[in-house]
Amino acid sequence: MAEKTGESSTLTRIRARLTVRTVVAIVIAILAVILLFQNTHDVQVHFFFWHINRPLWLMLLILFAAGFVVGSFFPWFHRRPKASDTSA
Repeated sequence: MAEKTGESSTLTRIRARLTVRTVVAIVIAILAVILLFQNTHDVQVHFFFWHINRPLWLMLLILFAAGFVVGSFFPWFHRRPKASDTSA
């Protein structure tokens, strides 16, 4: 019985942390990794006066990382918990 209680409390903690937002983030990350592994051919990228030949997976990885960095620069897009009004 002691093992079952320990296992169920661990499972309860995992479920408490596993929000919809977390599940969506995990699914997007998995899909991004699949996209990277399926696109291994070389591509030529033209950016202003630069012409770069690199594997597509590398260019996608750079774009994913750039999107993550840019997204972290704008904290007002992140949800903030509402302050509860205790005066009422």
